[in-house]
Amino acid sequence: MKNKNYCTASNIRYLIALLTLNKNNGGVRSVDLANFLDIAKPSVHNKMNTFISLGLVTKDFYGLIYFTPNGLNIAKQYNELYKKALGLLKKAVNANEEELQPAALSLVACLPKSSSLYNHYNAELAL
Repeated sequence: MKNKNYCTASNIRYLIALLTLNKNNGGVRSVDLANFLDIAKPSVHNKMNTFISLGLVTKDFYGLIYFTPNGLNIAKQYNELYKKALGLLKKAVNANEEELQPAALSLVACLPKSSSLYNHYNAELAL
C-alpha cells in the first residue's frame, strides 16, 4: 500500500473516530460515525468508499464498517501520534481538548517524514 494518501487531517480524524467506536471489532454503522463526528451521513459514505479503495476498511452486507488488519494498524498508530501531539499542545497552549483537536490532527498530518516522532510511529506504514 505504498504511496497511498492516508495522512490528511480529515482521514486521520475519521480513522480515530472509527477506532473509538469500533468496540471489540464489532463494526461501526455509518449513522453512528456521522453522529459521533457531527457530520452528514453522505460525507461518511464518501469517506468510507475512499477508505475501501485504500484497503483500510470493508463493509458487510448490512453496511457495518470493519477495519482491515492494515487499516486497524494504521488507525492505532495515528491515534498514538494524535495523543502525543495533543499532549504537546496542551502543555503549550491554554485550551481544552476539543479546541485543540483540529490543531493536533493537522500537526500529525503535516509531520515531516524525517521527524523522529513520525518515524517512530510510521516506520511500517510506508506513506
